Amino acid sequence: MLEERLLPILNLGGGERLKADLLPAWTWKTVLAIFLLRLGLGRLLAGLTLFLPGMSTIWVNLFDRLIMIFLVVYVVLVRYKSSIRNLGLQLRPLGKNLLAGLLTGFILLGLTKLIPSSDHPLIRMAQEAKTAKSFLLPLFLGGVLTPVAEEIFYRGFTYPALRKELGVWWGLVSSSLFFALVHLNWRWFWEIALVGFGLTLLYEITGSLLPGMIAHAFLNLVRLIGVYLNYSGI
Repeated sequence: MLEERLLPILNLGGGERLKADLLPAWTWKTVLAIFLLRLGLGRLLAGLTLFLPGMSTIWVNLFDRLIMIFLVVYVVLVRYKSSIRNLGLQLRPLGKNLLAGLLTGFILLGLTKLIPSSDHPLIRMAQEAKTAKSFLLPLFLGGVLTPVAEEIFYRGFTYPALRKELGVWWGLVSSSLFFALVHLNWRWFWEIALVGFGLTLLYEITGSLLPGMIAHAFLNLVRLIGVYLNYSGI
């Protein structure tokens, strides 16, 4: 087993999620249904901007992330009567999870520098902010809410269903490609796929979403702040 080889090396103490009583009750069909529902609700929100001129795309994205979290948590807790532990929402061991998240964030930041990319969505978010105050919402959305929502949906919800169906390695690959595909931009497809693979592997090793949330947040925050400082002239 993959986790049996990697856990002794990294000494992260994870893998509790992989026990039989923590295997996901949902399937890839459930994941697809929730994804399509979330997509439809997102399109509905985007359509509302035509009637609410003051509602920017930032707010649409913010509500989209909240919908993503709500749908997954509702399905897992209410529909399948499962525990939040089945989603990887556990902190222990806190110290090792924090360290694993930060180290992975640094590694992924370095690796993504090697892949040519252009016009990343985080860049557009930072460019739209004209003042420090107007930068706070994009900073919260990209650096906090998006990492939490995407780790819950793609790592905690999607990956276990694919892993159960396809096994560890194909589950890792397919969930990473799915994560990249849904961003709908081929110019930075491989960068997103690489990040997705790294974050999914981290979840496979630790059994907790916390390290992935930290790594994801670190990656986004570094980019957002760097772009904002560059374009604001500070």
